[in-house]
Amino acid sequence: MSRLWPDALHAGLFPGHCWLAKKKGKRDLLASFAAPASAAGVLTGLHECIIQSTDKRKLHGKLSITVSDSIATIVPLPWQDGLNSEAELLGYAQLCFEKQGHDVRANWVTRVEYPRYAKPGLAYALPRDWMESVQGELEGHGLRLETVLPISAQVFCSGLGSSRHGLSIILLFESTQHCAIAFRDGALIARDVEPFAQTVDATCRRLLARVFANHNQSATVPPAITWWSSMGVEFPKQALEAYAPDLIPSFLSEKVWP
Repeated sequence: MSRLWPDALHAGLFPGHCWLAKKKGKRDLLASFAAPASAAGVLTGLHECIIQSTDKRKLHGKLSITVSDSIATIVPLPWQDGLNSEAELLGYAQLCFEKQGHDVRANWVTRVEYPRYAKPGLAYALPRDWMESVQGELEGHGLRLETVLPISAQVFCSGLGSSRHGLSIILLFESTQHCAIAFRDGALIARDVEPFAQTVDATCRRLLARVFANHNQSATVPPAITWWSSMGVEFPKQALEAYAPDLIPSFLSEKVWP
């Protein structure tokens, strides 16, 4: 590959844990930083990772970012026929946001994802001033922004839950909140969030209690659970005892992110 070709870089920005690597995930880790738990904190993490990696990468590069769900506002989108233009999709997403009590028209950057035809989608909105700060940080270091995806959107667009029969649950553990994304027969059926309190085990128990109360398991097909954590913790297996005691969750490594 030409030395003039820009590096393809990926950053993960999460409260307590930020990194910069070549390609997706951590296949070639360039830098990491323990960021404070706030939107401004992960911007500090991005800055520190860029500075740390200066001598390990080319001067110019294109950067894809996976960011904490805590930075974004996210809503599942039921499938709706007849939406063709971007304006129609954004208008429909705004209605779904408003049903959850969020107005994202003025000071937010909104995106709509429907990766599979006739299947539910996902919309996410990121604060416009936060996005402008990211752009300014990158431009100051010769980097070009490719994409920014909240971790829920990253997982959803990857198709990780879309290929299995029965109930599939993807759990995302962050230091500020835990999230569950539920699929049935490959279709998104719910996204639920539990603010982090006390311990990983206690937070996960509360989250799973709601998921399993609202979405019945199949009598013949056991649920599948995949999990990821920005916290460097083990899966709290005792949290599953009341629902699927014999189930062994699968860990989702950043190295296999698409």
